Amino acid sequence: MTDIHINYDALTNKPNSKVQVSSELVRKAKGLLGFSARKELVQRLDPQLRLLAVEVAQRQVNPMQLYDAGVNAILEALKLYDPEKTTQPFPQFAQPFIRTAMIHARDKLVS
Repeated sequence: MTDIHINYDALTNKPNSKVQVSSELVRKAKGLLGFSARKELVQRLDPQLRLLAVEVAQRQVNPMQLYDAGVNAILEALKLYDPEKTTQPFPQFAQPFIRTAMIHARDKLVS
């Protein structure tokens, strides 16, 4: 069983703790050959994914299983994200996708 290590500094509400994802990185990640950009995007969102996985798990399931669902949700959100049509930064756009995917994964594992 893999442990999820929590960065408690990420829990603070410091303005500098926001994840910065450039539109260029999102554009590259959306591309056909954007594997490395998608990997970097997931790495940048990793601390928030870990915290959300622990929060949604509610000690009912292994947070790592929810983390995997969150990574898949990021990739799904990336397909739908259009920086020219939305004013939201990608991390905020992807947040509902991630949370919903984790909740569905938890519910499926618990039942």
